Amino acid sequence: MSFLCDELTLEEKRIYLGCLAYVLNINKRPSPAKIDYLQSKVREICLTPSEFKKIKPLSLEQMAIGLRKIKNVIARRYALRDAILLVTVDHELSDTEVDAIYKLGMGAGISQDKIDDIFMWAAQGVAWQIEGIRLIEEDI
Repeated sequence: MSFLCDELTLEEKRIYLGCLAYVLNINKRPSPAKIDYLQSKVREICLTPSEFKKIKPLSLEQMAIGLRKIKNVIARRYALRDAILLVTVDHELSDTEVDAIYKLGMGAGISQDKIDDIFMWAAQGVAWQIEGIRLIEEDI
């Protein structure tokens, strides 16, 4: 998504990816699928791995404040969407992850209704993926 690569400042890219890194580490033992997803986002946002390593871990409250600093509301929504996709990429979702994402989103000025909509969209995508796997693997 060149929009994020082209439109975000270096600081906004760090905030965006810092948010994803925060969500990745909520449960302390991220799955390989989640790590792969985050690495793909680092490339997509055009941040080098060495620049990504410079991102300092922040608290949930600090991350929400940081997200609010991203001027473009669409980019903030993309960050929240990517956080939701990251936590659902392995088809597992904890209450802690859900709670953190709502706090991040609402702290960043995104309405609860919009967060609900993004979660529902992600859930439909996961259901679609699981149904696709079932269709391919059944009756063998």
